[in-house]
Amino acid sequence: SLVEGRQALPAIKRCWLLVRRRVWTSVGVIYLISIFDQLVMAGPLAIVAMFVLIPLQGMGYRDLTDLLPSLATGTVGGVLAAALTSVVVYPVSILYTSLWYLDLRTRFEGLDLSVRAYQRSGGSVATALRDAPPELNERFFRNEDMGQFFLMTVALFAIVAALWGVLYGGILAL
Repeated sequence: SLVEGRQALPAIKRCWLLVRRRVWTSVGVIYLISIFDQLVMAGPLAIVAMFVLIPLQGMGYRDLTDLLPSLATGTVGGVLAAALTSVVVYPVSILYTSLWYLDLRTRFEGLDLSVRAYQRSGGSVATALRDAPPELNERFFRNEDMGQFFLMTVALFAIVAALWGVLYGGILAL
């Protein structure tokens, strides 16, 4: 990981070993962060669509050339709205993800105690963060992990099937 200074594959293994005990909670946190991202990003785009693009439908344009300046305004407005909101959204998402990482390290590895020990001995907090526990000679995947992956896959397919059902049900009802 970036904080611990590991390469890609050891960082993935370390991440899995850290998250393994709280898989479903971690999935929920990541899901909530992504919902937050989507809602905040979609809000300004919906406002641009509401005030620029939707009124174009009832204006009775005869030719595509009449419509192009309004579409360009809506497109540029949408791109600017997305760019401005991403300046706010992405740092907040990274902050939440970092706090989740620190919470997991505090719960399972006693990070708060090691930070306190480093500070008492004159060390820095950055050193305490970098000094993660050594790699355990633990298998990357266990049988319980495969069961959790199976359940997550079934849950994902169920959610996608439910969303498709609602989407197609709504379209067919029209």
